[in-house]
Amino acid sequence: AGYILAHNPNIRPPTQGHDAGDHPPITPVRCAPRGEIAKGREWKLYDYIARHFIASLMDDVKYTEHTLTVSVGQHVTFKYKWHTIE
Repeated sequence: AGYILAHNPNIRPPTQGHDAGDHPPITPVRCAPRGEIAKGREWKLYDYIARHFIASLMDDVKYTEHTLTVSVGQHVTFKYKWHTIE
């Protein structure tokens, strides 16, 4: 996350809006190894929050969708879709 903060030109301090003061955003404050969070449900919550936070700092993903259609005879058609990231 530190690398993303230092090298992503899209991350800028907010220029408008106001702090309602109700609570700060939920963000991870440090990296926690899986063994440090003992229970599965707590780990899943931490993992979700950390992944969402890191994703919010990243650029939008750009990908191309490909489709392959193969017909066998008159009644059987197979269709396969996949994505490649640019």
